Amino acid sequence: TGSSIESHWVTLPSNACFGVELSDSGGDGMAGGHLKVRCDGMDLIDVDGSTFTEEAYKGLRSGTVLGLPEVSPNQQLQVYPNPAHDQATLRVDGWQGQAQVQVLDASGRVVRERSWNGALGPVTLDLRGLAPGLHAVVLRGTQGVSAARLLVE
Repeated sequence: TGSSIESHWVTLPSNACFGVELSDSGGDGMAGGHLKVRCDGMDLIDVDGSTFTEEAYKGLRSGTVLGLPEVSPNQQLQVYPNPAHDQATLRVDGWQGQAQVQVLDASGRVVRERSWNGALGPVTLDLRGLAPGLHAVVLRGTQGVSAARLLVE
Protein backbone atom coordinates (compact mmCIF):
# COMPACT_ATOMS: atom_id res chain seq x y z
CA THR A 1 0.00 0.00 0.00
CA GLY A 2 2.91 2.38 0.65
CA SER A 3 5.75 3.29 -1.64
CA SER A 4 9.38 2.50 -1.02
CA ILE A 5 12.73 2.63 -2.76
CA GLU A 6 15.36 -0.06 -2.44
CA SER A 7 18.87 0.37 -3.80
CA HIS A 8 21.43 -2.38 -4.11
CA TRP A 9 24.95 -1.58 -5.32
CA VAL A 10 27.10 -4.26 -6.88
CA THR A 11 30.43 -4.27 -8.68
CA LEU A 12 30.43 -6.48 -11.76
CA PRO A 13 33.56 -8.08 -13.17
CA SER A 14 34.38 -6.92 -16.68
CA ASN A 15 33.53 -8.91 -19.80
CA ALA A 16 30.96 -11.18 -18.19
CA CYS A 17 27.28 -11.85 -18.90
CA PHE A 18 24.60 -11.10 -16.33
CA GLY A 19 20.87 -11.46 -16.05
CA VAL A 20 18.52 -9.30 -14.04
CA GLU A 21 15.31 -11.01 -13.05
CA LEU A 22 12.34 -9.36 -11.36
CA SER A 23 9.61 -11.63 -10.01
CA ASP A 24 6.24 -10.78 -8.54
CA SER A 25 4.62 -13.61 -6.60
CA GLY A 26 1.30 -11.75 -6.54
CA GLY A 27 1.09 -11.68 -10.34
CA ASP A 28 -0.01 -8.05 -10.51
CA GLY A 29 3.29 -6.37 -11.39
CA MET A 30 4.61 -3.32 -9.58
CA ALA A 31 1.91 -0.71 -10.02
CA GLY A 32 3.76 2.50 -10.84
CA GLY A 33 7.17 0.96 -10.09
CA HIS A 34 10.38 0.53 -12.03
CA LEU A 35 13.45 -1.67 -11.92
CA LYS A 36 16.52 0.23 -13.09
CA VAL A 37 20.10 -0.83 -13.65
CA ARG A 38 22.32 2.23 -13.91
CA CYS A 39 25.99 2.84 -14.69
CA ASP A 40 27.69 6.24 -14.55
CA GLY A 41 24.30 7.97 -14.37
CA MET A 42 22.87 6.20 -17.42
CA ASP A 43 19.95 3.77 -17.43
CA LEU A 44 21.16 0.46 -18.89
CA ILE A 45 17.96 -1.41 -18.06
CA ASP A 46 14.58 0.11 -17.19
CA VAL A 47 11.65 -2.25 -16.61
CA ASP A 48 8.28 -0.60 -16.09
CA GLY A 49 6.43 -2.53 -13.39
CA SER A 50 3.12 -2.28 -15.22
CA THR A 51 4.42 -4.16 -18.29
CA PHE A 52 4.74 -7.57 -16.66
CA THR A 53 2.53 -9.69 -14.44
CA GLU A 54 4.76 -12.35 -12.91
CA GLU A 55 8.28 -12.05 -14.26
CA ALA A 56 10.60 -9.81 -16.27
CA TYR A 57 14.10 -10.72 -17.42
CA LYS A 58 16.78 -8.59 -19.08
CA GLY A 59 20.38 -9.42 -19.90
CA LEU A 60 23.54 -7.39 -20.19
CA ARG A 61 27.24 -7.90 -20.71
CA SER A 62 29.68 -5.86 -18.66
CA GLY A 63 32.52 -4.13 -20.45
CA THR A 64 30.50 -3.53 -23.61
CA VAL A 65 29.40 -0.27 -25.11
CA LEU A 66 25.80 -0.21 -23.94
CA GLY A 67 25.14 3.39 -24.81
CA LEU A 68 26.82 6.74 -24.96
CA PRO A 69 26.06 9.50 -22.48
CA GLU A 70 24.12 12.59 -23.46
CA VAL A 71 26.30 15.66 -23.79
CA SER A 72 25.50 19.32 -23.40
CA PRO A 73 25.26 21.33 -26.64
CA ASN A 74 28.28 23.48 -25.70
CA GLN A 75 30.49 20.38 -25.47
CA GLN A 76 29.60 18.60 -28.70
CA LEU A 77 32.38 16.17 -29.64
CA GLN A 78 33.22 16.11 -33.34
CA VAL A 79 35.29 13.35 -34.95
CA TYR A 80 36.14 13.65 -38.65
CA PRO A 81 36.43 12.31 -41.24
CA ASN A 82 33.84 9.71 -40.41
CA PRO A 83 34.25 7.00 -41.69
CA ALA A 84 38.02 7.19 -41.19
CA HIS A 85 41.03 5.09 -42.20
CA ASP A 86 44.43 5.78 -40.60
CA GLN A 87 43.61 8.89 -38.60
CA ALA A 88 40.78 11.11 -37.43
CA THR A 89 40.62 14.59 -35.94
CA LEU A 90 38.90 15.21 -32.60
CA ARG A 91 37.43 18.60 -31.77
CA VAL A 92 35.18 19.83 -28.96
CA ASP A 93 33.89 23.39 -28.97
CA GLY A 94 33.71 24.94 -25.51
CA TRP A 95 36.02 22.42 -23.81
CA GLN A 96 38.81 23.85 -21.66
CA GLY A 97 41.48 22.00 -19.73
CA GLN A 98 42.80 18.47 -19.56
CA ALA A 99 40.85 15.40 -20.63
CA GLN A 100 41.38 11.72 -21.29
CA VAL A 101 40.47 10.46 -24.78
CA GLN A 102 39.59 6.78 -25.20
CA VAL A 103 38.71 4.86 -28.35
CA LEU A 104 36.63 1.77 -27.57
CA ASP A 105 35.96 -1.12 -29.93
CA ALA A 106 32.57 -2.76 -30.38
CA SER A 107 33.12 -5.02 -27.36
CA GLY A 108 33.87 -2.06 -25.08
CA ARG A 109 37.64 -2.58 -24.84
CA VAL A 110 39.86 0.50 -24.78
CA VAL A 111 41.98 0.20 -27.94
CA ARG A 112 43.54 3.70 -27.88
CA GLU A 113 44.02 6.15 -25.04
CA ARG A 114 45.71 9.52 -24.71
CA SER A 115 45.62 12.79 -22.81
CA TRP A 116 44.36 15.95 -24.45
CA ASN A 117 44.28 19.64 -23.55
CA GLY A 118 41.13 21.17 -24.98
CA ALA A 119 42.60 24.68 -24.85
CA LEU A 120 45.17 23.67 -27.49
CA GLY A 121 42.52 22.93 -30.12
CA PRO A 122 41.83 19.83 -32.23
CA VAL A 123 43.94 16.69 -31.87
CA THR A 124 44.71 13.92 -34.36
CA LEU A 125 43.92 10.32 -33.37
CA ASP A 126 46.11 7.56 -34.79
CA LEU A 127 43.79 4.77 -35.96
CA ARG A 128 46.41 2.54 -37.61
CA GLY A 129 46.06 -1.07 -36.52
CA LEU A 130 42.46 -0.75 -35.33
CA ALA A 131 40.01 -3.36 -36.54
CA PRO A 132 37.47 -2.08 -39.06
CA GLY A 133 34.04 -1.42 -37.60
CA LEU A 134 32.13 0.85 -35.25
CA HIS A 135 34.07 2.42 -32.38
CA ALA A 136 33.19 4.90 -29.64
CA VAL A 137 35.35 7.92 -28.91
CA VAL A 138 34.91 9.02 -25.28
CA LEU A 139 36.29 12.22 -23.77
CA ARG A 140 36.39 12.48 -19.96
CA GLY A 141 37.55 15.47 -17.96
CA THR A 142 36.62 17.95 -15.27
CA GLN A 143 33.90 19.35 -17.55
CA GLY A 144 32.16 15.98 -17.82
CA VAL A 145 31.90 13.30 -20.48
CA SER A 146 31.38 13.67 -24.21
CA ALA A 147 31.16 10.83 -26.72
CA ALA A 148 30.78 10.13 -30.42
CA ARG A 149 30.64 7.13 -32.72
CA LEU A 150 33.40 6.55 -35.27
CA LEU A 151 33.42 4.09 -38.15
CA VAL A 152 36.92 2.78 -38.93
CA GLU A 153 37.33 1.32 -42.43
